[in-house]
Amino acid sequence: MPAAGQADLEVAPVASRVRRRRRHHDYAVFALGAVVGALLCGLVFWWFVLKPAPVATPVAGTASTPEERALQANVQQKEAELRFLRAQLDTADGQIAIEQGARQTMEQSMRALQEEIGGLRERLAFFEQLLPPGPAGSVSVRGMDVKLQGDALSFTTLVTRQGQGLPEFSGLLRFSATGLQNGSPVTIALHPVTAAGSAVGAVAGAASGSNAPTEADTEASEVHNAALVLRFDQYQRNQGVLAIPPGFVPESVTVQVLEGDSVRAAHTQQLSL
Repeated sequence: MPAAGQADLEVAPVASRVRRRRRHHDYAVFALGAVVGALLCGLVFWWFVLKPAPVATPVAGTASTPEERALQANVQQKEAELRFLRAQLDTADGQIAIEQGARQTMEQSMRALQEEIGGLRERLAFFEQLLPPGPAGSVSVRGMDVKLQGDALSFTTLVTRQGQGLPEFSGLLRFSATGLQNGSPVTIALHPVTAAGSAVGAVAGAASGSNAPTEADTEASEVHNAALVLRFDQYQRNQGVLAIPPGFVPESVTVQVLEGDSVRAAHTQQLSL
C-alpha cells in the first residue's frame, strides 16, 4: 500500500475521536448553561414572588394594637408599684435602724440606772445598819444643815423612819428660829422664799411674845412651797431657802416633823454668824 494511503488510515481514527470529544464538550457547556439559567430564573422568581415581606421591629414604648397598649400600660403600672414598694421598704429599714439605735440607747440608760439604784440600795442598807434601832414607825431627823445665804437661810434635811412594809408617811416640815430683833429675844416662824422673793407667812411672837409659829403659818407654808412636804416610805431629803425677816438676827433654827397636828420629831441647829 502506498505511504499516503497508510497515513490517511492512521489520521482518520484520531479525527473521529476529536469530533466526539468536541460534541461531548458542547453538550456539557449547554447543560451547564441550562442549569445556570434555571438557577437565575428561580432566584428572580423567589425575589419578586416568594420573598416574605420584612417584619417591622417594634420600637420600645410604642404599641400598634389596643391589646399591646393595654399590656404596656399594665407593665408600667406594675413597675410604678414596685418602685413605690421599694421606697416604702427603704423607709421601713431606716425606721427600724433608728428604733434599734433608740432601743440600744434606752437599754444602756436602763443598765446605768439599775447599777446606780443597786449602789444606792447598798448605801442605804449600810446606813440603816449604822442607825440605832428604834420602834417600828418612829420618825427621826437624821441630818440638818442650815447656812446663812445673804438675807436668807438655805437648808437641807434628812428625815428617816424605822421599819419596812409600813404605810407611806405623809407630813410637813415646820421651821422656827430663835434670835434677836430690835435687841429683844424672839422666836419666829421661818417660811420658804416665794418666786417673788418674799416669805410666806408672818412673824410669830415678834409682837405677841408667842414662842411657836401659828397654825396659819404652817398651812401657808404647805400651800406655797412643796419643799416642806414629806411623803416617803423610809427616808426623804428636802432642800430649800428660808426668808429672814428684816431686822432679825437668827441664832438657832429648829425644824419639826409634823404628822397632822402631832410633832413626830424635832432637831435644832445653832448658827455661826
